[in-house]
Order: sequence, then structure tokens, then C-alpha cells
Amino acid sequence: MQDWAQVNLSPRDLSAYREGVLSGDADRARLAVSALRSRYVEAEGHGAEREITGWGMAGAYDTYENMSQVTADMKKPEYASDPAYRQRVYDKIARSRY
Repeated sequence: MQDWAQVNLSPRDLSAYREGVLSGDADRARLAVSALRSRYVEAEGHGAEREITGWGMAGAYDTYENMSQVTADMKKPEYASDPAYRQRVYDKIARSRY
């Protein structure tokens, strides 16, 4: 989804997305990921929704229950150094409804 964003979002929108997810504020991060997900699915269709939400996969129901869990994952060293880990955090934020 982030690769899609690099190609398809304007520099201003991409900057706003990055600011949101890197803000350290879980509400802002969740909103940014949710907005990107909506634009991605709108552009790529519902097959893309299946891909990013993991429908039918074990991890599909992996969500955060509270802000402390989000903060704990964002404080881990791999959040700063591993794009795949960051993406899993973003995806988990997008699935969460606390």
C-alpha cells in the first residue's frame, strides 16, 4: 500500500500521510492509515481490500485494544528501522477500533 502511495499520491498528500503515521499519536496514525487504505481500495478495487486486511487469514483479527499497546509497538527499535514492521503496525492500527 505504501508503494502504491509513493506512485499515486501527490507530494503534499504523501507528506501529510507520513506526518500522521510518524507523529507518535495513535489516533493521527490510525486516521492517516485509514485514509490511505480508503484511497488505495478506491483506486485498486475490492481485491486490494482483501489483500491489505487479510480476510480469511489468521492475522485478520489482530488488533490493538488500547493506546498503550500502540505506543509499546511504536517504541520498539524495529519500528524505526524496519519498514515491514512499521507497515504491520500501521495495518494493525487500521484494523483497530478502540
